[in-house]
Amino acid sequence: MAQLLHHNTFGYTARCPRAAGFVHLCFGNLGLALTPAELADFRTRIASTYRQCTTGSRPCDLDARCIAVPTPATRMAMVFTLTELAQLVELLDCTALFLEAEELLKGEA
Repeated sequence: MAQLLHHNTFGYTARCPRAAGFVHLCFGNLGLALTPAELADFRTRIASTYRQCTTGSRPCDLDARCIAVPTPATRMAMVFTLTELAQLVELLDCTALFLEAEELLKGEA
């Protein structure tokens, strides 16, 4: 059975015992299996996009799906509303915090 790491109304993260070393990130209608390094990189890119959207001179409409996050695939992007992007940032931040605490506890054992 998968170990739920964090969830909110937009998605969840979990660790599957059969896919050792991967964190499953599911949000909207997407599911990604990421290594810890890939998860950290994805978190950085999403946080950067969120900062750009919330500190820019042109505020985004909360419900307009107009925020595009590029993917490694040519001519393909993930598209979010500002609300969805904020929920994804929260999901990634809380998952990273959980994984960091888990590593610290392993070091003490």
